[in-house]
Amino acid sequence: MYKVLVVEDEPPILRGICNAIKQVNPNFEITSTAYNGQDAVELLKKSSYDLVITDINMPINDGFYILEYITKNCPSTISVILTGYQEFDYAKKAIQYKVYDYLVKPINKQVLEKLLNSIDNHLKTQKRENKREKLISSVHTNTYIDKVNEALGENCYMFLLCAGSFPVTGYDSMTPGSSIWKTYNLESISKNIINENFSWIINGKTPSEQIIILAGNSKTCNTFSKSLFNMVSQQKIPITIVVSEQINNYSQIYPTHNLLRDFMYQNIIFGKSSLLFFKNPKNTKSNNNIFDEQKLNISLNYNSVTKTRTAVSNIIKSFNNKHITQQDLKNNLRKILYLINSSSKDNTINIESSLNEVIVNSFNYDSLLEGMDVLIKNCYNKTAIYSSDKKILVEDIKKYIDNHLSETISNQILSKIFGLVPSYISTIFKSHTDTILSEYIINKRIEKAKKLLLSDTNLLAKDVAKLVGYNDPLYFSKVFKKRTGIYPSKYKNKQY
Repeated sequence: MYKVLVVEDEPPILRGICNAIKQVNPNFEITSTAYNGQDAVELLKKSSYDLVITDINMPINDGFYILEYITKNCPSTISVILTGYQEFDYAKKAIQYKVYDYLVKPINKQVLEKLLNSIDNHLKTQKRENKREKLISSVHTNTYIDKVNEALGENCYMFLLCAGSFPVTGYDSMTPGSSIWKTYNLESISKNIINENFSWIINGKTPSEQIIILAGNSKTCNTFSKSLFNMVSQQKIPITIVVSEQINNYSQIYPTHNLLRDFMYQNIIFGKSSLLFFKNPKNTKSNNNIFDEQKLNISLNYNSVTKTRTAVSNIIKSFNNKHITQQDLKNNLRKILYLINSSSKDNTINIESSLNEVIVNSFNYDSLLEGMDVLIKNCYNKTAIYSSDKKILVEDIKKYIDNHLSETISNQILSKIFGLVPSYISTIFKSHTDTILSEYIINKRIEKAKKLLLSDTNLLAKDVAKLVGYNDPLYFSKVFKKRTGIYPSKYKNKQY
């Protein structure tokens, strides 16, 4: 129900308006009435209203007095003015106070109904957006952590979705999983399952992650979970969903998000889509030794890169049938690499960071094998790139990026051009620049966008977006705003 304040100095007209509102739209409740501007403002000081319908020409303080107060103190309150046929000058003046619309006396019920329906839709959108902003703030900061009594208004559940491997290397917009959410319309999928007013889509902590906040009971949650998983699990890249327990307050959102991320990190199955419920976690035991170490050591005794690659390939293929977690996979691969590294006479590999890059940039066992193959060769120093060569490679990568900013640039594309697996390119670039490859590309694109916006007045923001490699103008605007603190259109107009 929306709270309504009606202000009119003539009692018969006031009663008529109130009765008409009740008849045409039951979503609006007349909670207060006043006969002049002074009384109306006193009511506004004590209570909040969704809608104020006010006459203009009244004694003591007129309607403009009310509109001025609303403009300064009640930005979310909608105002509608009442006017007679001879009072249109008042209506023109009211525009400066951003009134929503006006009603001509005597009130026509059909006109009133149409107006209230419009306001109803506007308020629903406004309240939904306000709630979304609040949810975003609650997810990514502890803004509401102390407001334990601030209820969500309904029972909610949090869904954490991760495309591909869990991003242990931090924020990287070039991982295989991050590309999914740029093309896969999660909001549209959610709408197909449940009314849009009952779910909110929020960007996760990294580009590989998305969050859905769902309003409803446990039955709604279970139905939504199964339908969502059936849809997203059809993707080429595996998607993991973790569902929270029931949330009632904003203060629960931030810690719940952290709990779900920790739970996903421990339980995500590598290379497989899965649906996990936090309220009923499986007691999975860590399995840090699921390969035959003796067999591997026999292969290592030959000091042959070919025999070692074959042995490791067989081990990794056996993992595929065991549905092991990303954590167990990493622990076993780390052990394998340490065994190889210690047996080889000359090596240059940083096992921990290199292994993290390989896993994060792999979404199935085939891509994992490619990455591990390079690491094994590097352990034997067969294809290792020495420091001087790495510097040249990084400079070549930079030149390519600078000359192709308008095109799609990904780890996969760079790997084909420079003949290395995606994970190894990322590792080399980061080690020689102290910058994540994806961050370098974004920074270069924004730098070029700023120059284009200021140098060519005929270019629109959407045109600039395409020239710097963003096919979606809205996404470009968000990235630009995040990097510069201002939207592209304002940057262009204000000539920063």
